[in-house]
Amino acid sequence: MRLLDRVAAVLHGFVALGAFVGGGAAIVNPVSPLGAPVELLAGSPFRTFLVPGIFLFAVLGLGNAISLWLCARGSRLRGYATGIVGVAMVGWIVVQCVVMRGVAPIHIVYFVLGAVQGVMALAMLHHDDAFPMSFAWKLF
Repeated sequence: MRLLDRVAAVLHGFVALGAFVGGGAAIVNPVSPLGAPVELLAGSPFRTFLVPGIFLFAVLGLGNAISLWLCARGSRLRGYATGIVGVAMVGWIVVQCVVMRGVAPIHIVYFVLGAVQGVMALAMLHHDDAFPMSFAWKLF
């Protein structure tokens, strides 16, 4: 396994673990997951953390777990999967900061992790000559 794939796999594992813990806590206790008060959602479309918890667990947790597996296998799909979860992470953090009307240090950490996943995805796609436009050019 190449160094880039190993680093990506570790990053995916870290994010997946955090998403499983945070999302699982929000699913089990949607009113106060890990001590977060439901008042953080005031003015948002959510009354509890249940829906955000399901998204966190399913999309970011399972998505990063699948991406880890693809990186470990050296699949040609690993760059696409890494890019998708990186974009999802950045979007998740932006929406979370808007909904909660604030930015905490943990938001910055996970935003940067999502951005790093995006850059790693570009490097993987470049290495594999798998940019979407590469496929289109090969058709002609």
